[in-house]
This record gives sequence, structure tokens and C-alpha cells, in this order.
Amino acid sequence: MLLVSNAYALDWQDSPEVGKLFSNGCVQGTFVLYELAADHLIGHNHVRAVTRFIPASTFKIPNSLIGLSVGAVKTVDEVDL
Repeated sequence: MLLVSNAYALDWQDSPEVGKLFSNGCVQGTFVLYELAADHLIGHNHVRAVTRFIPASTFKIPNSLIGLSVGAVKTVDEVDL
């Protein structure tokens, strides 16, 4: 939690180049990069970056890979009924 609270205090710099990529792709989203040497954030869509969202589907891929790597799931085709 300390890292999160410190992140809000850092300077934010909008990146027009990244914004253009989102615009060209016709998608909404955000991108945040912490530049260690300059101790500031570079990104796109600051309002969305500080908005909390539930993880939802973002956990499906890592959880699937973890399940396969520890042997909890035998194959990618296994279905638990």
C-alpha cells in the first residue's frame, strides 16, 4: 500500500506518442511507466490510471499457467465438472 500512496505523489507527464497509439487503435485504456532516474510517471489517461477496477479476466491467463506448471491441471483441454 505504501507504493500506491507514493505513486500518487509523483509527477505525471502525459505522453502524446502513447496517446496517439491508443487513438489510432480506437481503444480506451491507460499506460503508466515509472521512470526511475527522473522519479516521475509517464503515461496516458491519468484519470483512468488512478481509477480502481476489479481484475476480472486478467487473472485467467496467469492462473491457467500456474495450474499447468504445478500440475493442478493436466492439460489445457481438462475440464472440471
